[in-house]
Formats: sequence, C-alpha cells, structure tokens
Amino acid sequence: MSENTVTHSTFELVIKLVEVIIWPLCLFVILLIYKHHFAKAFQRLGSIKADATGISMVFDQKIEAAKKLAQQIVPKQMQKSGTDIQVDDENLNRHPYEQLKHLQFELENKLKSFAKTYNIPFSNLNPIQLSNKLKEIGVISIQNAKLIESFFDIADTADRHITPKQLIDCKTIYDSIQL
Repeated sequence: MSENTVTHSTFELVIKLVEVIIWPLCLFVILLIYKHHFAKAFQRLGSIKADATGISMVFDQKIEAAKKLAQQIVPKQMQKSGTDIQVDDENLNRHPYEQLKHLQFELENKLKSFAKTYNIPFSNLNPIQLSNKLKEIGVISIQNAKLIESFFDIADTADRHITPKQLIDCKTIYDSIQL
C-alpha cells in the first residue's frame, strides 16, 4: 500500500508541475508564433501611452513639438489658425493617412531634386541623411533640417487612425519646410 501512495504522490507532483509550467509555456509558444506581430506592436509602443485617462497618442506630442519648431522658422505662417489650411482638392477623397504618405513622398522627391541641384549623390541615402548632407554643406539651416527630420518621424509614426485635424497640422509643418 505504501508503494501505491508513493506513486500517487509522485503523480500529483507531476500534475502540479505541469499546472505551474503550462501558462508560461503557452505564452512562449504564442510569442514564438506571432513574433513578427509583437515586434511591430513593440515598435509602436513609443507612440502609444496607456494610463488612467485611457490610451493617448504620443503622436500628438510629436506634432506639437514640430509645430513649435516650425513656428521658430516661419513665425508669420504659423500664426494662422490650423483651420485656414485646406488640403488639396485632388486629395479630399483620400484617407488622411494616404494624404500624409503623399506629403512624405513629395518631400522625399523635393529633397532628391534639391540634392541633384547641388550634385549630391542620393541613391544610398534616406531622406533624413540627405537633409543632413544638405545641412552640412550649408544649403539648408539646422532648424530646417530638424523640421524635416521631425516631419519624417511623424509620417513614419502615423498609422491609419490619423485624424483630419492631425493631417492639417502635418500639412502646416510640411508647408513650413523651406526648400
């Protein structure tokens, strides 16, 4: 009878061990299966803040910081209210995210054509590196290079949930860039 008690006791220990290990093991398997999705989510954690008031975007803070920088560069333009700025008629039917990506594409092309004018090879440079090159040779100001970097940071951080007001703010920043 004591042999049966020892076996039963060992079996109970194995069950308890499985109970303790199963949740971390399941979590590990889920993380392993969805690692690409979790990696993308963790990249965006810098742009999302969750607290007692709910979830808010640090995205708005980036826009406000860029607007302040733009105001230092072009103070007269920035004194207009944001509602005075309209998005191009051809873009009115497009989603704000798509419009922001279009502005990003336009700025990249402007930087490339500006680099061509000054004979700067740009094929291996991203837009921020290109603006830094233009800053180094004195073609654009330090503040303008920072504003360009801020705009690209905002455009890269944005997701499909961008609001029309945020788009107007981004357009204000875009319009303040002097190229």
